[in-house]
Amino acid sequence: MECYLHIPAFFGSHEDLMPAALVGAARAYKGYGDTDRAERAALELLDRYPATLEATQAKKEFNL
Repeated sequence: MECYLHIPAFFGSHEDLMPAALVGAARAYKGYGDTDRAERAALELLDRYPATLEATQAKKEFNL
């Protein structure tokens, strides 16, 4: 989880890194059993970066 949180903290201006960081964070939260945070991260990804491969993956993985 820490690795995914480093991206927005240290590289937030690099928009190309954010979709992978958000889907990775969502997967990590899901792995921890925190389904609410996992869904919020996935929804943020879909809202901010809807046309990315990661958004497509998140839709399938999180049934969104």
